[in-house]
Amino acid sequence: MDTHDSHLQKKIAQYSGYRPEEAARDAGSDVRAGTVRIFFLALEEVAQPIGIEADWQVLGPHATVFVGDGCIDPSDSPDCPGEYREALENAAAYGRIYNQEVLRLLKNERGQEPKAADVENETAAFLGPPKEWHKIRIELRDIQPLFGGREIFVDGSGETVVRRVRTQKDGLREKKYRWTLDSKDLSRLIRAFITHDFMTIRIGSFTVPPDTAIPVIILINPKGDSRSVSGPDPQVQVPGQGAETPMGRFHELYRELLRIEAMADRR
Repeated sequence: MDTHDSHLQKKIAQYSGYRPEEAARDAGSDVRAGTVRIFFLALEEVAQPIGIEADWQVLGPHATVFVGDGCIDPSDSPDCPGEYREALENAAAYGRIYNQEVLRLLKNERGQEPKAADVENETAAFLGPPKEWHKIRIELRDIQPLFGGREIFVDGSGETVVRRVRTQKDGLREKKYRWTLDSKDLSRLIRAFITHDFMTIRIGSFTVPPDTAIPVIILINPKGDSRSVSGPDPQVQVPGQGAETPMGRFHELYRELLRIEAMADRR
């Protein structure tokens, strides 16, 4: 194995080791410990911070992590294998979520009102300023007529309804749970939609086994405009999955909503 191959394998191992689903938690731990990192994408001549181009300079002292220095051109270079590209997508997904959560937490610490412009994308524009977020609504419709499932409704005031439909010996049985989500969990859910840029998720055609539920996620903004996206359950293996793919971003939001559902067990 030559020096280039050895370096590439090390990068693949490093980038594959990041867990995007744990990025927000890691960011919180680092902010509390004073060990903040900022992730940069090093594909251009000048590396750019991932996902927080607007005002990352306000973050103060931080360590720097560069992602993307394993291949000269990950998109076209023949010496850049698909395995590296997948690992790079994984690391970039982690870095984007981590950076955005660090920015949010530090601004909150300093008493600065978070602005939708902290993350400039279509979903932030769709939702508008945070002072209007009490008017939004998030829904998950995921019930299969034969086997049940769940529906989840969360509005911007935190009011939450979870409807579970489960199979029993004598057929399907329904149970509803109602409670008010605390501000931390509500903010995490809303910002997940911005982080994964829900408005740009477009999933092409896919095939799932018969009698399999197809979840639908719906986002309604303060003006009453809505957008829905449907996709396969993450447990169903279909082509096109991956951290930075449209389907992968849909699955991250689906898991965030299942996290809300799990809170019903404590009611």
